[in-house]
Amino acid sequence: MELSFLLIRQIAAMFLMMALGFVLVKTKILKPDHGTVISKILLYGVIPCAIINSYQIDFTMEKLAGLGVSILGGLIAHLVFLILERVLRRPLRLQAVESASIIYSNAGNLIIPLVLASLGPEWVFYVSGFMMVQQFLIWTHGKSLVSGTRQYDFKKIITNVNILAIFVGWILFFTGFRFPVMVQTTVDSLAGMLAPLSMILTGMLLGGMKFREIVADRRVYLVTALRLIVFPVVVILIFALLHLTALHPQAESILLITILATASSCATTITQFAQLYQNKPGYTSVISIMTVLFCIITIPLMTMFYQFMM
Repeated sequence: MELSFLLIRQIAAMFLMMALGFVLVKTKILKPDHGTVISKILLYGVIPCAIINSYQIDFTMEKLAGLGVSILGGLIAHLVFLILERVLRRPLRLQAVESASIIYSNAGNLIIPLVLASLGPEWVFYVSGFMMVQQFLIWTHGKSLVSGTRQYDFKKIITNVNILAIFVGWILFFTGFRFPVMVQTTVDSLAGMLAPLSMILTGMLLGGMKFREIVADRRVYLVTALRLIVFPVVVILIFALLHLTALHPQAESILLITILATASSCATTITQFAQLYQNKPGYTSVISIMTVLFCIITIPLMTMFYQFMM
């Protein structure tokens, strides 16, 4: 329960950061398309630094086993999501962008800063296990779903900046190499920018949209409920049924990070795919914004439900 309130406070602080981006756009100090620059800074600089920084820890078999639990949790969560989407696709008449938005979450921009601020930098290490699974699936299944083709670009997976950052982190973790003080200070400082920049960017995107566009389409509420409540609840029940917390002394906390990732807003990569392949980009952006707004409420609720079940 205490962790839930800590998350509420941290999410509220992140919401205020988002409000800053919203105000900057509405007062015409910034334009929504200025967010492209911030997005690239996050993608190619800040997020990789946050991932690499989390691996600057001493190697132990316990931490390695914990990473294995994180990867296993990510695999199970995505398998559950894929099965649920397949079952619900016809009865709910889910469109491709809706399915992709439900399956893939914003584990990078939202969950890394949330874990960093609420649990500490050492726990970001376990976010990478979920991200490894997600990045592989999103660039194969997710991309084919939105594009309507079955062409898989494995080069994009291997050269994805987050995957490269994880590989660099592995080298640091297994070899015990530590950056010089000046380099480490730079990496720390850049990693610390993740939450403010991510939330300001989200606020800018929200500021560039008309309120009616966000609330008018009723299907958005269905997709939001599936992404933020229904699917995460099923994953929590599966975790409890499988007794996964018995796998590791810190499994409950490690799997909580997996639940935070599964309960977050839809992946920004899906919005980018929708724009690239011109598959309802406006509608996908509305889903993204709506899930960001509502996850402020649902993430603490999912955390409380997880703690109750475990």
